[in-house]
Amino acid sequence: MTSSAGAGITRAMDDALLNGLLPEGLRDGLPPHAQARERVVRWLQDHFEASGYDLVAPPLVEFEAGLHGRVDAGQGDSSDAFRLLDPVSQKTLIVRSDITRQVARIASTRMSSQARPLRLSYTGSALRTRGTQLRPSRQVRQVGFELIGAKGLPAARELAQIIAAAFDGLDVPDLTFDLSFPGFIPALCADFHLTVEQSEQVKRALDDKDAAGLCDLPSGIAAVFLDLLKAIGSPTQVVAAIDALDLPASAKALWSKASALVDVFAEGVGAERLHVDPGEVHGFSYQAGWALSVFSSGIRGELGKGGAYVLTSGEDEEQAQGFTFYPDVFADHLKPAAQKQRVCVPSRAVQSDILALQEAGYVVLRAVLEGVDFVSQAEAMGCDVIFDSGTVKTLKPASASTP
Repeated sequence: MTSSAGAGITRAMDDALLNGLLPEGLRDGLPPHAQARERVVRWLQDHFEASGYDLVAPPLVEFEAGLHGRVDAGQGDSSDAFRLLDPVSQKTLIVRSDITRQVARIASTRMSSQARPLRLSYTGSALRTRGTQLRPSRQVRQVGFELIGAKGLPAARELAQIIAAAFDGLDVPDLTFDLSFPGFIPALCADFHLTVEQSEQVKRALDDKDAAGLCDLPSGIAAVFLDLLKAIGSPTQVVAAIDALDLPASAKALWSKASALVDVFAEGVGAERLHVDPGEVHGFSYQAGWALSVFSSGIRGELGKGGAYVLTSGEDEEQAQGFTFYPDVFADHLKPAAQKQRVCVPSRAVQSDILALQEAGYVVLRAVLEGVDFVSQAEAMGCDVIFDSGTVKTLKPASASTP
């Protein structure tokens, strides 16, 4: 090949890549990765259905006002969501950044009259204006389930068991389940009558594991939060450490409920895999009771996230809890599915033969290129066998005679 010809090919490849550029944080899903992720999605959907969760499919875009305030503390208007003006209604639309909020809207409007508890599942992509350090992608595939209208230990036990069974059924390796209680620290700050500035200082210090950030609090209060800062680890260690603290009465009552939840999750996901951090509040925008994040060593980012929250509709409130899986994060790290044999059939093959081959477990590819011999096409498509005269045969070398 001449140097000018090589340079021409290089320029053509560069032009093709430039024409295929996508915005930062977005990417194409290509084989085999796209298939791996879809297999995970299908498995999770079947798992939810087997547990009594019915699928809902909210739209990608909807009125911003319809999402506002649906979940606790008015968090329906996400700051990381894309917004646009609807040319028909002249109202502001929001591109979903989290499907849980949409499920909350469905539950509190179109399905408000249905008996509780309401079990709903969903799958789809969410779009965010920016990624995070752990999850730089701005388009996020979400597969999740929500239990609405149920609270307490039985509801938490159901979720813990479904979450653990899902990850174990997918054979995700080296799991760690991080359990926290986002409402515990704010409640404790309120019991100590801390100012807004002091409360934010406490949250930052606990999130950053920064003992120095607590030193300018009153000594007795600082001592409690310093002990909380150390109360991180296994369920038994954390429960024992916090039970020994001299907490205000309301905070002690709240911790009593939290420690019961620790026992439920230790039983549901396995105590050896459960990591408890009662001081963690960062990254949970609306979870009010318990919050759970799942990680795996060797995989960057959260594999899933969920918790308990309050769903609001006007002046009405109801308890809800759910969990979202992020298959884009972990699907490529799972053991690959067993590959089916690929069989090439002539373009003249009849439909009944093709259906019979597919029923037998083959992936059937048709030889459709004119002027290219049958065996060469089979080899180019990566087929293991060919179908000739009603029989499946081992693929012959291209030099052999063709059927």
